[in-house]
Amino acid sequence: MACKTHNAEIDGQAVYVIQWPASKALEMQLRLLNVLGGAALPFILGKHKFGDITRLAMLDKPVEEVLAIVKQFIFCARIDGKEINNVEFDFLFSSKLMLAYRIFGFVCEAQYKDFFTEGLETKEPEPEAT
Repeated sequence: MACKTHNAEIDGQAVYVIQWPASKALEMQLRLLNVLGGAALPFILGKHKFGDITRLAMLDKPVEEVLAIVKQFIFCARIDGKEINNVEFDFLFSSKLMLAYRIFGFVCEAQYKDFFTEGLETKEPEPEAT
């Protein structure tokens, strides 16, 4: 199965991301959840608000780890067809931090929303008491 392309207009800019192949998707999902835990869910489900963004700063994780995973996801997107990398990051997002978080959320949603929606809708049996 081919990897899907997801497109969106975010703050007037054309943004797209290609869905990762399974091995990369699984690796990045594990990294994302290991670093952000449940704080990643609003971004994955496309429902993040300002409070969810500020919650990332309050995680009991080193800032460098949180920043690294957020940037890894942002770097997977393209804005107006241009690659985002460390050089472009400061240029693109200076005085536009909300745009950075919107793109982070878009990438999370494009990669994992279907998986988490299916998982959250699945009724798992309650574990039996032992």
